[in-house]
Amino acid sequence: MNSLAAAVRNYRQFRESNGKTEQASDWPALEDLRQAFLDRVPEFDRFTQTDNAYERVEREYKDAMLASVRAIIDSDDDDEAAGRRIFRALIPNSGPLLRWQLDDDFHRKHPELAPEFYAALGALARSKEPIVDAIWHACEIMQGLRERGANNLTVGQNLSTAITVAGFARPLEAAPVKVSKARELGALLLGEPIFRGSDPDRAQIEEWLALQQRIFAVMRDDWHWEPRDLFDVQGFAWAALDEDWFEADEEEDAGDADGASDQGDRPYWFVGSSFGRTDDQTERFLAEGIWQISTPTEQARQHVEAMRPGDRIAIKATFVQQHDLPFDAWGRKVSVMRIKARGTITEASDDGETVSVDWEKDYEPRDWYFYTYQPTIWRVGTGKEMSRRLIGFTFEGEDQDIEWFRSNLSRWRDGADTADADRETAVQSDPVNLILYGPPGTGKTYRTMAAAVQLCDGLDQGDALIGEGEIEVARLWDLIF
Repeated sequence: MNSLAAAVRNYRQFRESNGKTEQASDWPALEDLRQAFLDRVPEFDRFTQTDNAYERVEREYKDAMLASVRAIIDSDDDDEAAGRRIFRALIPNSGPLLRWQLDDDFHRKHPELAPEFYAALGALARSKEPIVDAIWHACEIMQGLRERGANNLTVGQNLSTAITVAGFARPLEAAPVKVSKARELGALLLGEPIFRGSDPDRAQIEEWLALQQRIFAVMRDDWHWEPRDLFDVQGFAWAALDEDWFEADEEEDAGDADGASDQGDRPYWFVGSSFGRTDDQTERFLAEGIWQISTPTEQARQHVEAMRPGDRIAIKATFVQQHDLPFDAWGRKVSVMRIKARGTITEASDDGETVSVDWEKDYEPRDWYFYTYQPTIWRVGTGKEMSRRLIGFTFEGEDQDIEWFRSNLSRWRDGADTADADRETAVQSDPVNLILYGPPGTGKTYRTMAAAVQLCDGLDQGDALIGEGEIEVARLWDLIF
């Protein structure tokens, strides 16, 4: 049926163009997105013909919101009251719009800052300034509120809130934005992500709006799709980029009665909860139904953007313990990872910093030993035995088989009597002077880390930890700090 609908569409366009084939834009990456969009919405012809899945999924609820926001803008409310109403009108049941957690956070934790926040949104919606000036002014106000304690106003929340409100006020000049998708679209069409860095940037706002206008022009002039406003650009891009677009509503819940889910090849996420390594946010995360990272590196941001609804997630804390262990460690220090909470991701990130999570109530923390990882985000797959055991311990309530780990880690295998001998043998059995060479990407860095960990911990060359790149990083961290 999809192929038939596509054939009918192409034939109709051929007839309407008097036998001339439709012109393609000189923008190969955008043409690839066009094809992906048409593959997902095969009945699509143009935006002004509305009997298709795109209209039902992307436009109908937004059109209703556009009407609501216009009525609020035209009301007699002052800017604060109007901004509050607009924000709450843009909290959808689905879609890349505004997050209810931000509204709730101002209500519960920062009521003294809320009037300024909502007044900024009301003024933005009613502004007659050029669109970039209006958005940037609102971003500056929100950045100031973050500096005064509104931690939920991350750079992604700042940008998405300001641009989205501006879009609903002036849909021909802006549209709702999900920062993670904007980064992906920029990387695809421009060769580098938009909205880079840890602070809002006026030039990148201008770059983003210009990109949307370029796509709008191609849709109108080259594809003859008759776009109505930049909301059609946003909807087109999101549908083309999201492989699961329009399929989520048809998927059945794969979880069992106990909340466990079969993730297939999806990773499991073990995450820290301290800002600046000292300010523990666990209670706030559990209360607000979120997990969040503060000022992430680009790699950490990519990890957050890779998290998906249905993925299992656990809050961890790592430390070293020598005494009062539930097993005999022969006086040695043991790496420990405390599982403080576990849950299921319910909403993907729109800013590269925050995901929504359904945390399990009344979860009792448990301690896991030996196989640990200190950095904030640990992406764990099921390809290795140690990883599978960690997943079973954390999400299925299995006990950790301490003896299995001790028998598979040479440092622990033979107990206290031969520990020193093992260390000496391991160090002497392999050369300690190494010269590593090769082009970038061939593994020199990980091989160096493996050698350092092997020498410091007295591991055999075939030890289970050798070759576990992330574990080597974690162990080096412990050794150095």
